[in-house]
Amino acid sequence: MPTQPPPEQETARTRRMNALFFDKSSSGWFGVSSVKFRVGAPPLRPLPVESVYNARFPPLEGLGFIEKAKEVLAANGLGDDEDADVNFIGRMVPGEPWTTQPTILIGTQWLDSSPKVWETIAIQLKRYVDEMAAPHGFDVAIEIMAPELIQPKYISPALDENLPKLSEDWPTIKDEVVGILELFPATASHMTTISLFRLGYDELVTKANPMTVYVSLDYESDQLGWDPVVQEIQCYLDGFEHDLHVHLEHNVLNHFAFPLVAPNWDEAKIEIQNPRFGFQVNPQYQTAVGPGADIGAARYITRDDQHQVSPLLGTLGCYLEIQREGTPGWTKKAFARDPSPETQNDLDDKIAFFDQDRHLFGKVWAGSGYTRRTKTNGRLDWALIEPISQDRVKGGQGQGQGINVLPDRDEWKSTQLLPRYMPYSPTFGTPLKPPPDGKRNLDQLGKDDLGYKIGTSTGATVGVFNSVQTDCKIGDEKYMGLKNPYSTEYTFIGHAHHSPDGRFGDFGDSGAVVFDEEGRALGLLFTGQSPNQCPPYGINFVIPIEDVFEDIKAFSKGKITGVRIANP
Repeated sequence: MPTQPPPEQETARTRRMNALFFDKSSSGWFGVSSVKFRVGAPPLRPLPVESVYNARFPPLEGLGFIEKAKEVLAANGLGDDEDADVNFIGRMVPGEPWTTQPTILIGTQWLDSSPKVWETIAIQLKRYVDEMAAPHGFDVAIEIMAPELIQPKYISPALDENLPKLSEDWPTIKDEVVGILELFPATASHMTTISLFRLGYDELVTKANPMTVYVSLDYESDQLGWDPVVQEIQCYLDGFEHDLHVHLEHNVLNHFAFPLVAPNWDEAKIEIQNPRFGFQVNPQYQTAVGPGADIGAARYITRDDQHQVSPLLGTLGCYLEIQREGTPGWTKKAFARDPSPETQNDLDDKIAFFDQDRHLFGKVWAGSGYTRRTKTNGRLDWALIEPISQDRVKGGQGQGQGINVLPDRDEWKSTQLLPRYMPYSPTFGTPLKPPPDGKRNLDQLGKDDLGYKIGTSTGATVGVFNSVQTDCKIGDEKYMGLKNPYSTEYTFIGHAHHSPDGRFGDFGDSGAVVFDEEGRALGLLFTGQSPNQCPPYGINFVIPIEDVFEDIKAFSKGKITGVRIANP
């Protein structure tokens, strides 16, 4: 059973935590990791870690691991079945099946005495399983966790009667917390996100969950050094009137571009994951392309190891029109599903679609790259695409080409949303409206206003505006030598009250246009993040549309004098 990866597979995500101390069994020395709510031997991998209930380890069956675990628990004062839940299962890092390891997983309450008691239990059980399992070639792990790391959590916007004062204080709080993180080696330069929202275990009354300063750290951050950091930050937060609580965890931003690499999963796992990742797209392929369509590079990518992979896939946001210096009129540019065929005719039609090059949309005409920022340090990530022909540009029914048509009544009804969470009905099936003149439209939203979008993976969805901004860092940008790798972003939070699964955006939705209840463009969705133990909806980051328009003009060095939403 592989518990150590080939060297090229080991990453910070799969690397084990540092050991707090070492002990010895019949197999030799082993480390013990011990942090709040979680103890393990050998040292555990960073959360989240999945339980693989269908994993089978035949040579180990019948060795009495669960019975021995209960015996050791009883000897250490945890003898009642209500005190601990014991399982013998596989545990793996999500998406890394080679990390699957047979594990005695124990769930029990965390008390002041737990660190020493749990460490003792882990040592005694590890000695036993090494003696029993080593002759069969297995390394069995011991993992003890508190319910705080197992129970589902729920996220909601930072709504509060004192929100105006909190919003005023937030920039100062955010900067000071980041400063504290930089004082400690375990967290310095490892932050990936700092945000403010409600986070807790109450699903029905989310306003009862604590107002949380959420800090995510990359997987290089050593969790053994977090306790003094948390204490220092919480001491600082207690000096405010807002009853804020700090939470640190390992987490990184999601890539909302869709990875097209064929999954190396069996049929059962593909069937389970299909509702989220949308491996099957029901409509027939379309030559004309409209907002919400998937779009990606029309070529395979060769990695450094010469392995050929599919490009990432995102969403076409909407059509824009640009006006160039010295050129009359406006030019249209694009602003950045298939089931298993039921009949042979379906299959023939789909093959012909590619054979006739109808899957080709256009060429990148201009793009921002990854390093540009707004005046307020927001991320700028845009591309303009020149369609290869006008039959690729989709219009609404009875309307001209290049019209940005919003979801119609049938599409909104198919989401099963309650009517009060839908945009105004006059927007159904009508063109996307331009943002109003003046300040950013996102700046005009209130603390509980809704935003809408149409994306490749999730279709038409709704999210709640979170009126305090988030600082975040995308992992890939650490290689780009940016003076300040963090950007400050507007966020929306999905919620199960607003759609069946609560998602606002997901893989494949990068670039989707976000609009308000009146159908006015707000911005472009570009990425997101889900806190650990939360449903997948999480927080979603949006680039203001006005900032993109201004940057297109600035990027052109005066050659583009106007940018607008394409209208009939």
